[in-house]
Amino acid sequence: MATIFKGNNAKFPANESELTTRLSEIENLINADKANIPFVESAFKLMEDCGLITQDNIKFLMDAIALKCKHRHFRFPYLSNEGVLRQVTNYNDVFDSNNFPRFYKGNDRRVELDGKMYVIANDWYKDNTPCPNKRPFFNWLADKATTACKAHWNAQIAVAPPAPKKPSAAEVMMTSINKVDNSMIQLDNKVNVLYSNLMALNNKIDELSANMAQLNNRVENLSNYMAQTANSLNNLDKLPAHMAEFNTLKGKVDQLNAQIETLKRNGLTVTAHWNN
Repeated sequence: MATIFKGNNAKFPANESELTTRLSEIENLINADKANIPFVESAFKLMEDCGLITQDNIKFLMDAIALKCKHRHFRFPYLSNEGVLRQVTNYNDVFDSNNFPRFYKGNDRRVELDGKMYVIANDWYKDNTPCPNKRPFFNWLADKATTACKAHWNAQIAVAPPAPKKPSAAEVMMTSINKVDNSMIQLDNKVNVLYSNLMALNNKIDELSANMAQLNNRVENLSNYMAQTANSLNNLDKLPAHMAEFNTLKGKVDQLNAQIETLKRNGLTVTAHWNN
């Protein structure tokens, strides 16, 4: 996976101490053995974080004459007409006129800005060599990074909100009293809600008691009715024992009714005879 250093992707060091640490780490790679790739990647990562991947800086780093004017050792001996960066459209466009690879392949590491791609030179040399170009590049980077970070930090301070005023003892006491008052109000509200719920519960209990009283009355009436029904059923059980007596009395009543009818007829006969 390629390591890409992008413009418009700044993540500034938080403070001067962090910037100094990162610059020291890069400087320590200048004379370290087999450290060209770590040197390049650390340097360009700092450029990205400090917002230094810009059109002006890329133009400068591509200009071999401008680099040599900045410092006589700020050059690449095998690329007399090129500088630190080369704009390409193909990842593999990394060779010089003699077909030697003088830049890192773009699919390994590259710089990107505004849709354009740049590969990075791989001809880097320590101090005390015929072309000690690491040191002037580091000095240029350190100056640019320090200037950019200070501007960023100053801007952050300028827009930072003022520090809050420390409250006085009286204000602290009033704040505490207000908190207690608010707590008491909240507690009072909760008590009122609880009291309302309790009253509603009492009303429901009263309603339930009334319903229970009605139910008890109904149960009592039903019990009375059941007792009367049982009594009637007991009387029905006694009826067969009195049927013979009832029939005898009924026969006597029928005889009396027949005698009365006879007397009525006799009376009518005497009356008719008397009238004649």
